[in-house]
Amino acid sequence: MFYEEDNISKYYKNLEREKIIIKDSIENNIVYYKINNLMGSGDFIRIKYKKGFESILFKNVDMAKNVFNYNFFKNGKNMLEFTYCMEGYFELGIEGFDNSSRIGKDEYCIFYMPEKYKKFKMKYNNFSCFSIAMDFELLKNNINTPFNDEIIEGMITNSYKNYVDNFLLIEKSDKSLKDMVNDIYNNSIFNFSKLEKDILKIFFSIQNNKKFYESSIMTGIISVLLKNLDDPPYINDLSQKFNLSNYKIQKYFKESTGGTFYDFIKKQRVEKSKDLLKNKNLTIAYIASEIGYDNASKFSNMFKKEMNITPKKYREYIK
Repeated sequence: MFYEEDNISKYYKNLEREKIIIKDSIENNIVYYKINNLMGSGDFIRIKYKKGFESILFKNVDMAKNVFNYNFFKNGKNMLEFTYCMEGYFELGIEGFDNSSRIGKDEYCIFYMPEKYKKFKMKYNNFSCFSIAMDFELLKNNINTPFNDEIIEGMITNSYKNYVDNFLLIEKSDKSLKDMVNDIYNNSIFNFSKLEKDILKIFFSIQNNKKFYESSIMTGIISVLLKNLDDPPYINDLSQKFNLSNYKIQKYFKESTGGTFYDFIKKQRVEKSKDLLKNKNLTIAYIASEIGYDNASKFSNMFKKEMNITPKKYREYIK
């Protein structure tokens, strides 16, 4: 049964409503589509492995430049799509802007659903491709990887940092990636037991270098710290959890923030307390406890040292 209940499915249902595509048939986890002949030509299939995780294959799709609306997404910022062009080309632009990006044969793009743009101009020319569509909000607790959630989130965050104009990265494929895509396209499309492993191998391979991986781990460490400012873990605990040496962790914080691991925690506690101080119904003692201080006096001393003003005075200046 093919479940229609996530953002990816909503996108294709919207294309059906707008009569851009026509659903041809459904077989278990596979849906077959044709391009409406009033819009262009070609066909494609969607292979749904699990909720929020799909493969899409385009075959010889031709379509003039049309506007595609993404306004119906509620959580589009969690969407990520990898597309590998096997033949032809695909153009993507933003409605209202003259520039567009082109993805040609043996190139791939990573598309991240942006929040500030919701309408895109797309053109397909004899376009055949293999795509991976992921909704990480749905997948993060239901995906088999050797990495913990924080590392996966770190990889996603570091991917986003590379996007041109915050939503698109285009790269030329190397032979290794080309071989992986062709192997999936030719051998494992209908082998669901192999599909998840192969798709994840592609996703991580495009970012598989030591520097990127270590940076992703550090992003994961920061995520843990921000979630636990009231009782942050020690460096030794993080070192064991993420299999990274104490030295690497301390070195990262020094290089990226100019301060120590503990300086970072202090700074983030100040930032969180400044935000909490905007709510004038919260007591200073309560705010102190929320960021890990057992009494208001210690918190006030720290805040004054960092901000040159007491929390009480700071609150008085907040409009």
